[in-house]
Amino acid sequence: MYKKVCSKILLEGDKCIGYIEFAPPMFFKTLGEYDDKWTNIPRKDIAYISCLYINVNHKGRGYGSLLLNDVIKYPGKLRVKEIYTYAKDPNNPSGQLSFWIRNGFKVVDTSIENYPLVKRILKLDPYFISPLILNYSLFH
Repeated sequence: MYKKVCSKILLEGDKCIGYIEFAPPMFFKTLGEYDDKWTNIPRKDIAYISCLYINVNHKGRGYGSLLLNDVIKYPGKLRVKEIYTYAKDPNNPSGQLSFWIRNGFKVVDTSIENYPLVKRILKLDPYFISPLILNYSLFH
């Protein structure tokens, strides 16, 4: 499971053109100040994307979806069931609401004005065998 916030950097040659940061909500201490629904969620089977950034000169080329899909595959290995983030139209550096909808997210809460909460439910790979289960099977 997570021990801290995870991030991925997208490079083109030696230049950073994108970045994404995610973890269970409990690792983002200020998230509870933003929306108190997160203050008592100790679950590690959900992830929150706190930042998705693509350099302005590289927007519209699919790099945001590329980073997002890589993150979606990664939490599957950690047995994450849901991914959340806040979207804002029209000038959200993490992507407009239409970006999140296009990538399989659904609006689940609109209580914060101009910041809809979006969620994507992940399908866990039924063929994934946890290293802990595998380890137990081999030695017991």
